[in-house]
Parts: sequence; C-alpha cells; structure tokens
Amino acid sequence: MRKILKGLLVLLMLSGCGEAPKEEVQEDVPPMMVVNPIKTYDTLEAVNNAVGTTITLSDQIEVLRYTTINNTVAQVDFTYSEYEMCLRASFETEGAELAGTYGECQESTIDDYIILKYDFGVVVVYDINSEHRTFFIKATIEDNQLKEIINVVLN
Repeated sequence: MRKILKGLLVLLMLSGCGEAPKEEVQEDVPPMMVVNPIKTYDTLEAVNNAVGTTITLSDQIEVLRYTTINNTVAQVDFTYSEYEMCLRASFETEGAELAGTYGECQESTIDDYIILKYDFGVVVVYDINSEHRTFFIKATIEDNQLKEIINVVLN
C-alpha cells in the first residue's frame, strides 16, 4: 500500500511540473535611456548664453571646465591659489540647493554674502539682480582667507 501511495504522490508532483507559460515580451519597445543632465562647453560665453546668466570671472583664476546642468544651472569649475572651487548661477534654484550641499552647517555673513560652513567646505551664497549664485570652496578655511578669496574671485 505504501508503494502505491508513494507512486501516486510522485505522479501528482510530476503532473504539476509542466512548462510554465511564457510571458509576452514587447519587442517594439525601445530600451530606457537616462539622459545626462550635464553639458560641457568651451567658453564662459557659451555657458552664459545657454542658461541666460551673466557670470564674469577674474583673470587670476584657472578655469578647469564650463558646464550646465539641466540647462538651468551654469557652472564653472576652477582653481585659485591652492583651492578647487565651483561657481554656480541659476534663475530657478538658490542657496544650498544650488550649491548641492546638504547637512548641518554654521551660517554667518561677510559683507553682503551668506556663508555656509560645512565639514567638507564653504559655500558663499549671494544674488546679482534676480540671478542666484553660489560659490563652493572644497576646503575648510578661515574668514580672513575667505574674504580675500571673495575679493579676488567675485569682484
């Protein structure tokens, strides 16, 4: 009797092991592509024209690259002295969001500039007319050094 029950059990199990139904695949659907929001430009004029900004730069800096982000943010990466820096301008985004910096920071002011000091660097926030700007320095520096950099880079 046990042999018969075992045999029936094996038959029952095997009857449910048929080929699974195949899912329909649409062959005419193109694969999803993610568009890179960053575009590189050769000149500051091209970046300003793309976004509508009015960035000007000191002749004392060394430009590394000109880019835009989503055609709404103009960005210039450069060095001055020993510091690597990034200047961004936009009509749509402002403050720490424009700088791309988040987390706890110490806020202060130097002249008309708002200063946000993070563990990883300093953000200078300011506006020119209706154009929002941030200036990020990838270093922690003292206020006297920061004031010197602001006077050279932003004026």
